[in-house]
Amino acid sequence: MAESRVNAEGVEELLDRLSRASERMLKESEEQARALDRQLKDFVDRGQAATDRMLKALEKEVRAQTANLRRELKQLEQRVNELRRSTAARIAPAKRTAAKKEAPAKRTAANKKATAKKATAKKTTAKKATAKKTTAKRSPVKRTQAG
Repeated sequence: MAESRVNAEGVEELLDRLSRASERMLKESEEQARALDRQLKDFVDRGQAATDRMLKALEKEVRAQTANLRRELKQLEQRVNELRRSTAARIAPAKRTAAKKEAPAKRTAANKKATAKKATAKKTTAKKATAKKTTAKRSPVKRTQAG
């Protein structure tokens, strides 16, 4: 019986060792799980911080580019307005000249007949003047007639 007692004590000692070893392994695995959780949380936090920094940088860049675009649009608008004004200034005198030219075209029938008679009278006097010139000596300089 002494032998079975030694064997029983040996088995109990083995069970006790196994129990302690499994408790240590359980504690170590729990510590490792906590460490992994901390690392994972750290990675997530760093990723979130990097994302926040990137978003802030993007927002800043978008604001800067929007401000530049607004400034360029204002400059372009000013330039377009200047071109409109200068074009209007060039067109306005041309319209006035065209309006002056159109004004005589709006004559009445009586005015047309009177003008036609005056023009005929001028033509006949012009022919007489031309006839006189042919008898005179011609000079090397050409003269133009005022009509």
